Amino acid sequence: LMAMVSEGPADGSAGELRLLRDGKLAATLPVAARPKYVTQEAGSIYVVGAIDVTRVDPAGLQVTATIPLAKGADAIVGGGDRPFELVVTPNGRRAFIHYPVQDKVVVLDLEQKKAIGTAKTGRGGKKFLGGMMSALTYGMSDRTYFYHPGSDPPQLLVRPDGRFAQVLGHIAAE
Repeated sequence: LMAMVSEGPADGSAGELRLLRDGKLAATLPVAARPKYVTQEAGSIYVVGAIDVTRVDPAGLQVTATIPLAKGADAIVGGGDRPFELVVTPNGRRAFIHYPVQDKVVVLDLEQKKAIGTAKTGRGGKKFLGGMMSALTYGMSDRTYFYHPGSDPPQLLVRPDGRFAQVLGHIAAE
């Protein structure tokens, strides 16, 4: 199975995920508006957009969840935030999204299908320098899409019990 994501119309409506099987189009699914990152984790495909995350079942060729990147009425990510990595806990209950340029991690409750908080990473001058380096490393274009191939070293690790995630030496609690 191969997945391709496109942004969709300029009006900010849903993006599209095209799933190819044996070189043929198997499904076209609506996904998060302004998609910025796509990955396959724990048997699902996740598309992180500007305001929500779409979870897709690649075997069933269907969207299984849309998770707003907001806590209540308050957005927890901005339209310019750049996700780099998404990791699902071993028990499948939580996911952590790493935004290195913004020095933060967003925590998702996959069972309740909602964002439950954020944690800042970095500190002081190191945070400033790390943020500058992240911006240079990961690019500034709003149309940049990130795919984290398995050959790249992960920046976000989740403890086996799923209660904590560690980002480049900083810890974010569930």
